[in-house]
Formats: sequence, structure tokens, C-alpha cells
Amino acid sequence: MSTNSLFNPSFLKRKLPEYRNIDSDKIKNAREIFERWNNLLQTTTKNEEQLQTDFLNDIFGDILGYAYKRGETETNLEKEEKTELDGQKPDGILGFFTHENKNCRVVIELKDQKTSLDAKQNRQKDNRTPVEQAFGYVSKYQGTEFVIVSNFKEIRLYKSNYQGKYHEFKIEELARSEAKQREFFLLLSKNNLFTTEKSTSPTHKLLEDNTKEEESIEKRFYNDYKDLRKKLFNHLREQNPTKEPTNLLSKTQKLLDRVIFVCFCEDLNLLPDKIFTKLLKTTQEAFVEITIWQQIKGLFNAIDKGGREKNINKFNGGLFARDIELDELVLQDDILKEIIKISDWDFGSELTVNILGHIFEQSITDLEEIKADISGETHDKKQGKRKKDGVFYTPEYITRYIVEEAVGGWLNDRKTELEIDKLPELTEDDLVKKSKKPSKKAQIHIDFWNSYAKTLQSIKVLDPACGSGAFLVAVFNFLEKEWLTLSETLRKLGDDEQAGLFSYSQIYKHILKNNIYGVDLNPESVQITKLSLWLKTANRSEELTTLDANIKCGNSLIDDASVETGFYINNEGERVSLAFNWQNEFSAVSENGGFDVVVGNPPYGVDFDEKQKEYLSNFDSSVPDYEIYIYFISKGMYLLKNGGKLFYIFPNTFLSTLYGANYRKQIIDNHSLICIANLSDDKTFDEANVRTCICGFQKGIKDYKCTVTEYTNKFDIVKTITKQDLLDNHENLLSFISVNEDAKRIIDKIKIHSKLSDFFDVSQGYIPYDKYRGQSEETIKNRIYHSTTKLDEAYKIEIKGEDVKPYYLNLETGQYVKYGKHLANPREQKYFINPRVLIREIVSQKLIATYTEEECYNNPSVINVIAKDKNELSLAFILGIINSKLIGFYHNVTSPKAKKGLFPKILINDIRNLPIPNIPLTDQHPFVEKAQTMLTLTAQLNDKTKAFVDYFVGKFKAKLPVDKEFKITRNLENWHTLEFADFIKELAKQKVSLSSTDEFDFKPLFDREKKACVELQSKITRTDAEIDKMVYTLYGLSEEEVKIVENLVV
Repeated sequence: MSTNSLFNPSFLKRKLPEYRNIDSDKIKNAREIFERWNNLLQTTTKNEEQLQTDFLNDIFGDILGYAYKRGETETNLEKEEKTELDGQKPDGILGFFTHENKNCRVVIELKDQKTSLDAKQNRQKDNRTPVEQAFGYVSKYQGTEFVIVSNFKEIRLYKSNYQGKYHEFKIEELARSEAKQREFFLLLSKNNLFTTEKSTSPTHKLLEDNTKEEESIEKRFYNDYKDLRKKLFNHLREQNPTKEPTNLLSKTQKLLDRVIFVCFCEDLNLLPDKIFTKLLKTTQEAFVEITIWQQIKGLFNAIDKGGREKNINKFNGGLFARDIELDELVLQDDILKEIIKISDWDFGSELTVNILGHIFEQSITDLEEIKADISGETHDKKQGKRKKDGVFYTPEYITRYIVEEAVGGWLNDRKTELEIDKLPELTEDDLVKKSKKPSKKAQIHIDFWNSYAKTLQSIKVLDPACGSGAFLVAVFNFLEKEWLTLSETLRKLGDDEQAGLFSYSQIYKHILKNNIYGVDLNPESVQITKLSLWLKTANRSEELTTLDANIKCGNSLIDDASVETGFYINNEGERVSLAFNWQNEFSAVSENGGFDVVVGNPPYGVDFDEKQKEYLSNFDSSVPDYEIYIYFISKGMYLLKNGGKLFYIFPNTFLSTLYGANYRKQIIDNHSLICIANLSDDKTFDEANVRTCICGFQKGIKDYKCTVTEYTNKFDIVKTITKQDLLDNHENLLSFISVNEDAKRIIDKIKIHSKLSDFFDVSQGYIPYDKYRGQSEETIKNRIYHSTTKLDEAYKIEIKGEDVKPYYLNLETGQYVKYGKHLANPREQKYFINPRVLIREIVSQKLIATYTEEECYNNPSVINVIAKDKNELSLAFILGIINSKLIGFYHNVTSPKAKKGLFPKILINDIRNLPIPNIPLTDQHPFVEKAQTMLTLTAQLNDKTKAFVDYFVGKFKAKLPVDKEFKITRNLENWHTLEFADFIKELAKQKVSLSSTDEFDFKPLFDREKKACVELQSKITRTDAEIDKMVYTLYGLSEEEVKIVENLVV
């Protein structure tokens, strides 16, 4: 199955019978039209413009039922419609069209039958492929759901947000196959492809079901695969007790890799059908005693060297090369029978290469967890190559984007150097016929593309942390397509001899041997990367390409074996150091100046030992906080040629962390940051609680501009910024790129004022326990300085972030801390006894702050603000400002932690830098009065709600079952927001069952108390709004600017 298929063929085949009710006359009419067009295309010399109207009317109008004739109240097909923005036009659009409204759902791009839909077009001003041209219309027609591209011979259906996958119909096949005709109706007919409600059509539903089925298949296969690996590994340990467990794990993975490759090749007819089933049968029927393991080793040897008498091609390449240690292992028949059962899966249509890629990526996580178990590490400490919270497969749309920008960008730069812009415009007469030589203008094009071919042959692309090979597979796909497009272009120009040199086997072998390079610390990852590439390129007539010289195992950051003490065991059973010397391992690349492109998803959250830290500091002392992914940036830049490009995906904190500001400034100044793709709102790595970005760098280029892109179903460029913009805002690039012009004007108005730290001292709470400050594990585990009772005067009330609410502080925490210098990191006592504003570290859309004069002590989940000496700004004055919508807006836009996954925070430096107007005391009084009103009202509301809670708990506690405690849920705590019936339901959840008499007696009290609380809440809401209005005026916002803030902060 093709990896770029929009639908799984077996899924569609099962769905087709559901569409049997189509009228037989429609099928007959469709067949006649398809036959007519198939015959016409074999004889006609007409061009695109001469055919397109009839094609659209016949195929989309007469077959598929889209109304197109003039005079109808509503039509669904329009032809040659100018785009609203720039005058370019799709050849057709589908949707709902009246005289008053145009609601476009599909754009259609047509080319003549000689044009490849994937080849660059010979046009001076726009040489995009037809597919790229079609997708260029999507942003110009709001509401477009699908894209259709055709050269009359084939018709492709794409989702409008991704041009990497499509469903294809060939006219020749549609002319003779009723099954294909029904499939055509099923997917493309009116009322199926789209409906009045977006994304609800039968075709959309099929796409959703197809995705769900693929996810289900992936999950079920992975569970089988994971379970099988566990059983095999345990079996190997049991049967081979003298062997090192980590080496047995590597052999476990290698054996599974081989079996999966055999299954894949078998189902694609690259190996004899049911080869494992026949192997089992032969073993059982043999007249001499022979084990299944002996037979499997014989099969692997035949695949490695070839077995013509068994109809087995010689694959070689290294995957099946003799592995002495593997061959000597003891395996019993029972476990091998279980392994062979994996061949029952359909590797031909259900398990695509993409699905296997996902499974391989997750395998790396599992392997590292197993390794951690073997070595006795906890999973938290085990970091290795993977991210702190585990591996999360890098989606295809991200790998594809990075590769297109990095590899495609580098190749486009080379085309510019070769002066593609100066190529002459070609006419139809310049495109050579078989009997003629190329025209003079065509020959200029041929010379250009032959020069470009040399560039394409020489490109060197590296992934220095290649994992399962997802990026290298994407690089292969891109370069393969580029070669095929180049071959098609030369053939169209008349250079058949040169075009013929680019046969598929030559192309893929050249790419694998000369263009793609990968390194990973994990030997199993290296095996899996190789397997991923072999699955892409396996064919019946060719050996597998040996990848040992290009895909290697080692530590990309450390080349000193005394620092990197790890090793792996090779096929000969020898230990090989993981220390990796780039000059030795890729000497030809190094001698030629380095790599052209570096791509990848480097690891992050890895802990180094002290020796490694010293080594890495000597390599690049500017890397902040020993962050591994930033070392990978430095290493990647070091390995590039001048002008080379590096594109990574990594945490978006790179753009904003305070400790990384100097590193950002250095790289912006000395090289170039040419691309930032902000994925802050993308949910790709939600499970890892990580927000990501893609950054593109270019080595040694100091005069440049940076494109800023955002992803919302597709990557869109939102702005272009200068190097000076980057330098001016290097302290928080995330904030800078996220802010639109309207928001920026508001931020600029706020920023003109003094910093809060000019008037107030700010401190985070104390840290009670910390193993790095000399405290024992027993001290930390037993929390010896804490108590739930006040044991003596040394014990103080302890509060946490959850106790701080807007204008209210809960002091009845039931927690006490023995405060003093014995704590890991105490703070000055003034922060806990002076009048102060307390700000919760975890924020919502607004900051959460209150005021207190009580002695109480807090951990770092609360930040403390106290007045400096001779300060004339009131704490109550800044309290109202800090709790306001405007400051919430300011924090959300400017703080690096405001968009931190599930738990947005405010940093101590954020608070210190909050802009506060320095106004006279008399002008502060209105704010002070409002803040004091809020403190009073919230205290009254909390007292009243708590008193009622205490009352009903005391009243109804006796009605609880004996073994049940009365749990105060959030809903019961906020009882005054409930209707009485809902309140009764909440009590019932606590097993409190009231009689109808109890309810009748209790309701008047509930209603009275609720009314009082609602009135208090109404006053709080009104006063809070009044403070917001005063703050807007204080900072000088216009009415329009106020609306912007109000819409963003609820």
C-alpha cells in the first residue's frame, strides 16, 4: 500500500457494498462518459483550455450531479473563477452558489494530459507543481474542505489541509471497472463529498472512520508486538543465563526486526507467500530431527545470500548478515511458534509503513524502560535519547514540514545560485516531439536541470539523534520525489537519454548511500532506523542497500571514551565504544566541509554526570543549564558547511527562558534564525505536557530575515521579521512572535511605566526539603519539620498556592511548619510577617493575588511582595492592578511560562517586571478603597459559605453510613452556585439521603442563605469590573483596546 494514500484500500473495499443502491442508469451513464474520455485522451491533441470546460461538465456535472447550467437557482460547479485576492484562478470550484452568495468547498486545478501533477512547471513566474498550485488557492477561498487536481488521465482527491496524501482515480480504470465507478460515486458525488454543514459529509465520515481504524489497528498490533517482545526477551534470559541481559535485549529486537521485514516482504510478494507457515510445516514433516530455530536461521541465511531454488531474492544489506551471537542463542520451538503468529497480520494493506514507523518510535521508549529495569534505575532517572515523559511519535506533517523547509530550502538556494530565475519562458513549441531535437530555449533548461542534478546527487543530510528514522524516511521521500520530478522534467524537455539515467533502483540506492546520514546513542534505534529505510525501498529485483556506513551508533555529543563509557556489542560479539568521532566516522563528509542540512527532534530533559558536564562546557560554554537539545543545536551548527541549514523541533521554552537569552542572542548575531514555527497551540505532545516550536537556522549567514509560521491544521506564514527585531526581542522571542499588532500597541502602552521592583521587594516562598542541600532521604521522606498540629511556638501556619484566591487567604490549612535555618532554603522572615501581597504561582487567565498582615509561611507555590523603605505606593493599590484583566492580558502575552502546557505559571521575574504607574497617594485612594472593598466582600462571602457548609455537615452527618466520611466536594463548597435540586443530588453522591420532609424543611434556609451569597457575589463581580475599568484608564487604553483585552481575558 502506498504511504501517501488518503484511504486504506482494504477499508474502502469493505465500505463499498454499503453504496450498492446507486441507480444502474447512473452507472451506465458514467461508464459511457469515462469510455469516451479514455478514447479521446488517446487521440486528441487539444490542450488544457480546450478540454477543461467539457471535462468539468461531464465528470462533475453529468456524472457526479453538481448543478452547473445557467438559470438554475443554485449551482454547485463554477469554472475559471478568479480568486478574491490576487486574480489567480482555479479551473473550477464546487460548493453552493447563488447570485447573492458563494460558499466554496472544493477547488479544482486541471492540467493537460502530458503534465505530471508532481513535476515543477516550466513557467518563469510560477514553477510550482500543479498540486502546489492547487493548494495555493485554499487560503484564498475560506471554507475549502477538499482539493481536486487532475491532468484528465488521473483525478486526485486531497484534504485541503495536507497535500501529502491523496486518493487517486485513473480514467482508464474508471472506463472499465464498475467497482471503481462505485468508489468514484461513493467519495466524490454531490451530497457525499460535502454537505451544507462543514466536515459532516459521508466522505468526511469515511475519512474519520479510516483514521480510527488505522489507530485501532496500530494499537492492537503494537500490543501484540510489545507482548511478544517481552515474552521473547524473558525466554532468551531463561534459556541463555550466561549472556548479558542488555545484549539479549538487542538480539530480541533484531530478531523481531527480521521477522517483521519477512512478513512485510511476503505480503507485498517480495518473498514467497506464507513462508513462515511453510517453514513450520516442513519442520513438522521432516524425517530428521530439526528445530524451528534451525529452519529460521536457514531462512535468514537464504534471504541474506539469495536462494534461487526457493524463489528467494538476495536481500543482503546487513539486516540478515550473519550475527554469531544471535545464531548461538538457544530458542525453543514454543516461543518461535508465537513469534511466527505475527505473520497472521496483513502487512500488505492494513499495516502501512507509516503505522510501523509509529510502532518503531514507541518501541524505543519501551526498550529504554526495559534497560532501566535491567540496570535497576527508576524510569524517572532513565532519560537516554528520549524525552522526560516518554516518546511521542513525531507526526508526519511535522517531519514533512521540517524536511521541505530544510532540504527543500537548501535545494532552492542552489537553484537560485544556478540562476533559475533567468531561464527563458517555454512555449508549447519548445517542448520537443519525439522526432525533433530540443529547441535552443529548451536546451538552456536541459543544461540547467543537468547542473541541478549534480547538486541533488551531492546533498548531505544528517539526523544526529535519528531514533526510529522518521526524519530520515521523510528525507528519503522528499529526495526520491525530487529525482522523479527531475527525470520527468528532462523527459518532457526531450533529454530522454539523461532522464533515463534516473531509474528508480539507481535513485533509491544513491539516496541511501550518498545523501542520508543518521546517528543515535541507542543501538536498537539504529537497527530500527535501518529497518524503516529498508521497508521503504525493498523490491524483488534488488539487494537491500547496506546502511552501515551512513547509519551509526554513538553519542553525537561526546567523542571521548573516558567521558562516554557506554558501549554496544556488534555482530562479531565485540564491544564498541559509544564515544563518536565525527571526523573519523564520516571522514568523506568532514573532508568536504561538513553536512548541507541537519534535521531532527533532539532529546531533552537529560541529566549529565559531572564529567560529562565538564566535557560539554569545554565544547560550548554558552549553552544554558546543560540543556541537551541546545547542545544538539551547537553540535549541528558545528557539523554544517557554511550556508548549511539546521531545522529542529524542540520545546518552545527555547524562545523564552531567561537563562537562554544570551545563547539566543549569540546564535541570532553569529548565524541566522531564518524560521520560527510556533506550535504552542498544537496538541501533538500534550501527553508529554510539552509545547513545542520548530526553529530553522543557517550557518554563518548574518544578513537575513526570519519567517514566523503558525500551525492550525496547516502551516501559515503570519509575519516576516528582521534580524534587528530578533536581537531587540531576544529575551522573549515567544512573546514577540505571538503578539499581533493590536496587542503589541497595548503592551507598549503598559511597558512605559516603572517596574514593580522599583518600589517593592519580591521573594518566592521557602524550600523546606532538598537532597542537593545536604538533607538525608529520611528527613525528606518523613517531612520532619511539618505537623498537622501546632506542637510549639516554633511551628507556624503554612499556606500553599491553593490557599490563595482573589482577595482572599485561607489560614485554616491544618498545616504547620517548624520554621528556621534548618530548612533547605529559608527566606528572610520579613516576607512572612510584614504586610504583603501574596500571588499564586499557578495562574489562570488572570493573576491570583490577595493581601494579608497575618504571620504565615509559604512554600514556592506562593510569591510574596512587601514594600521597600520610603515607598509611597500602597500594597492595596497594586493588589487591584495585579488582579485586573489588563495585567492578566499583559502576563499572558509577555511571560514565557504563561503558555506552559497544563499549568501556566508566573515567574518571580515576571512580578518584579510588572509595569506599575508611579502616581501620588491621593490618586491611589480610589484603587485602595476598591481593593479594601473586595477584601471585605470576599471575606464575608467565604465566611458565609463556610458557615453554611459547617451547618449542613453537622446537620446531615448522622445520615451517613457508619463507615462513610462527609467529603466536601468542590460543588458542595460552592453550594450557593447550585439550584436546590442539584444541591440535593450532590448530597446524595455523599450517601446523604434526605426524606421529602427534610428537603421541605431545609429548602427555605438554603434559599435564604443562597440569596445572601448571590448578592455578595454580585457586589464582588460589579466591584471587580469597576477596578478593571479604572485600570484601563490608568494605563491609557482606548475603547477599542479595552474591547481587545475583554475579548481575550474572560
